[in-house]
Order: sequence, then structure tokens, then C-alpha cells
Amino acid sequence: MNEPTEKEIEFLQNLRNRPDKDPDREFVNRLQRQLIQPSTKKRPKFIPIAVTSLAFMTFLAVIFLFFNQPPSGVPLVLVESIDKKEAIENTPQDGIMIFEQEQAKILLEVPYGEGSNEIGMPQKRPGGSDRAVESFYVKDDVFYLLDNAARKVIVTTPKGYLFTIQLDDSEDGKWYRDIFVDDDDNIYVLDSSYYKGVSKFSPGGELLEVFPIKADMMDPNAVVVNERNEILVHDVRPLMENLMTGEITRTRTAFEKDGIIAQVVRKDEQIEVINIEEAGNEQKITVPFDHTTGGIRILDIRSDQIIFEKTEVADTHKIMAEFHVYVIDKEGNVLGAVKEPHEESAYYSTHSLRMVDDKIFYLSAGADSVVIFELIPGKQFEKKLQDRIDEFLNE
Repeated sequence: MNEPTEKEIEFLQNLRNRPDKDPDREFVNRLQRQLIQPSTKKRPKFIPIAVTSLAFMTFLAVIFLFFNQPPSGVPLVLVESIDKKEAIENTPQDGIMIFEQEQAKILLEVPYGEGSNEIGMPQKRPGGSDRAVESFYVKDDVFYLLDNAARKVIVTTPKGYLFTIQLDDSEDGKWYRDIFVDDDDNIYVLDSSYYKGVSKFSPGGELLEVFPIKADMMDPNAVVVNERNEILVHDVRPLMENLMTGEITRTRTAFEKDGIIAQVVRKDEQIEVINIEEAGNEQKITVPFDHTTGGIRILDIRSDQIIFEKTEVADTHKIMAEFHVYVIDKEGNVLGAVKEPHEESAYYSTHSLRMVDDKIFYLSAGADSVVIFELIPGKQFEKKLQDRIDEFLNE
């Protein structure tokens, strides 16, 4: 029987990071019953993924720590070659390519160890998840791995290791959460601990400046640098601070790009709706779920493509979830998808999925090493959640 993976735990942990939302008491009560009672249904129905109270999700996180680590899986491999020419011919001018079959291709693997070019072995911290590689960035075939376990950044390429940035570990409680690389290859590292701030390093790893976070942030978890070279820090709440201007704003939960505003709205247990405002026009795209809607996170919008992460959750008292990256057109037709290989992960990472330019990357903190995959959407893609549900219900 497959145990809940860290990616599934991450999904449910993320629910507690929305204290701005009122808890759905009906959902809380139902999920509590499912956690303590065996399922008597002959077929799965659905658990609504509404945002619950911080206290209840903290309770869930503690329960999940009793589960065993997931077994090592096998990366997805192609059963036949991809016709790249056909994919190019059928790709919009600014769209990402959709191949005949999905692929999760290993680009980089870095082992755990004590060497300067190795990832620090994850350590348990009291009352929480493992210290692991919390985030990563990919730019021009250079990989930046934020190693919170050993308090460092490893910079490497598939051809070989480049250098290591040793981060400040002079105070207890340091917690490095995110990393970003700007157009000039400067490196930004977010410390989300009590000493909240962003450290800026040169392309060669020299510390240039430390920018403190002044906003009353509960848990800053993301840093980006915009086209004006302004450092923006996002909290788990809809709160953002511009570290260059000091401006603090309540952010929208919508995705915004080039005048396009996209808002994801949950309709019911099986349907999410993507509302798009573009050039004065409004459009609603219905996205159905096979099981329970676990949410949609938009990664990018192109002229005729919407790229998003979609989470399916099983309706059993055993937590099971599956994660895909979907590509649809603006009429809602599925062009392709790729399943995230979260079964490979043994440790939790705050940022495990990134889209940079036309490529989608996935970080897996495994039992022995950290692996970076490139996820390639395909017209043919796997769905394994129902198999897991059937296996569980037939035990």
C-alpha cells in the first residue's frame, strides 16, 4: 500500500497558510470524521478542499508525521520516441511544445553528504518537517539549489559543479525558504525566520547587501525580482512588501500578466472555474476533476495556452493526492499534461515546481539525493490516483 508522500503532505500544509480565509466548518467536521473512521463507501466521492483554520491544519500536519516515508519510485520514461518536429509544427508562436507523450526527464542529481558540492543531509527539527532543499532556480542551464539543511547554495550545471555560497548560520533559527536569480545573474536568498530578510549575492557568490523585511509578515515564503529590479517578498497571507520602496500591499490571489487577469474560483467538489479578463473581455473556463478538487495554481498564460498545476485528492480517510501540470487552450480543451513524480520525494520542499521561460522543472528531495526533472507535457499522460484508491479500498 502506498503511504502519503511529502508532496501530499505539502498540499495539505499549504491549506493552513491561508488564515485570511474563514474556515469551512462543514469541511472541517467531515474531514475529522474521515480521519478517524474507515470508509464504508463502495466508490469514492469527494472531499471539498476549502481552506480550514490554522489550528486544525496544524493538527493535520502533526497526524501526518506518523506516516512512514514513501518508498522510492521509478522515474517516468518514454515508451517510444517523441516526434519533436510534429510538436513544433503544432505549437502556437508563444506557446510551450506539447509532445505525443509526457516525460519527466532527469537533468541533475546531487547526493547528500558533507562535501561542499553535496547537499546537507536533511535533519528533523522539533515539531516540524525535515530541513531539506527548500527551493531551487534554473537559468541558462545553471542550477541553483537552496540547501537549508547545510545553510548554503550550491551552483552547478549538468556538466559539473561551479561553486558554493555559504549562508549566514551565526544565529539559531535561521530558515532559508526561497531563491531567485535576476536577469544579471545576481542571486537572492530569502530568510523567513525571526531574522527575516533577503540576501543579495553577485553572480560569483559574493555577498552584496542584506535587505530586511519590515512588514509584519507571519511567514514569508517567496521572493521575486521584477523588471525594475525591485525585490518583492510574498507572505503566506496575501501580503507583499517591496524591499526597495518599503511599500506594503495586500496582494490579489489572481494571476496577472501583460494585462491579463486570471482568477480561480471553486464551484463545487468537482469543478474549478478559471475567470479570465483580457482586453475588456471576460471568459470563464470550466476545469473538471475526476475526484476531489485540490486546487489549481496558474503557472503561465500564453496567447492560446493556459498552463497550471492541478491537484486531485481522493475521498477516503487515507490521504491520497496526485499532481499534474496541464496545458489547455482558452476554450478549455486539454492540449497535454504531465504527472509530477512526487513519489520520488522523501522530504518536504517549499518550492518543488518552477516554470522558467518555456520549461517546467520539478525538484525531488529523495532519500539519497536531490533530483531536478524537466517535465514535458504530452497528449498522452498518466493518471494513477484511481489505481491507488482501488488498491486501498480492496485491502
